[in-house]
Amino acid sequence: MNRVQSSQHRTVLFLLDVAAFFLALNLAIYLRYATSLPFAKGGPAPWREIAIAFPMLALLWLVVGLIFGSYRAQQSSLEEIAAVSRATVSSRSSRSSAS
Repeated sequence: MNRVQSSQHRTVLFLLDVAAFFLALNLAIYLRYATSLPFAKGGPAPWREIAIAFPMLALLWLVVGLIFGSYRAQQSSLEEIAAVSRATVSSRSSRSSAS
């Protein structure tokens, strides 16, 4: 894979990740604010705050993914799982220390 294809591949992977995250976020918000499930909250969803935070989360996601190799071309499934796991653990520990 040449350099341009590799860059395009990483870009597509990142955009797919962001799209999946956005869909999961919307589903979680719907379940939390628009249903009568036991964990549902009343009132309107905090869309303004979500719109402000989303670009920052996407940028952080990109940086952490690049650092831990989530967007490398031609990696095996096990390598990808390991990279995602390292990035997840890292982002969780950074959130814990920020609290």
